[in-house]
Amino acid sequence: MKQGNSSVREYNTYFLAGGLLQNHDQETLVEIYRDGLREDIRWTIGSSEFSTIDDIMLAALKVEEGGSSTASKGSLTDSDESSKPPKKKAITKYKQNTDPEDEHGYNAF
Repeated sequence: MKQGNSSVREYNTYFLAGGLLQNHDQETLVEIYRDGLREDIRWTIGSSEFSTIDDIMLAALKVEEGGSSTASKGSLTDSDESSKPPKKKAITKYKQNTDPEDEHGYNAF
């Protein structure tokens, strides 16, 4: 089972649905999961030891999401947009009225 071009969340979903959990102990699951990760993520995780499949899945999520601590708060498989900061609104420029008689600096009409 290989991650390929999928995201870590997609790989997690695929891995958990693959029926391996019932047939292997945690140590073997961690090994199978690690072997299937993309090389860049596997390299970043390095030789860290993980005692459960959940631990290595969280570590892989943190690597992919840039070390974000939000990975440990949510699901290992579902994308959670609520933890992301709101998008900034575009700044709109207005033409300021430079008429000295207008104390507000803008057109009132």
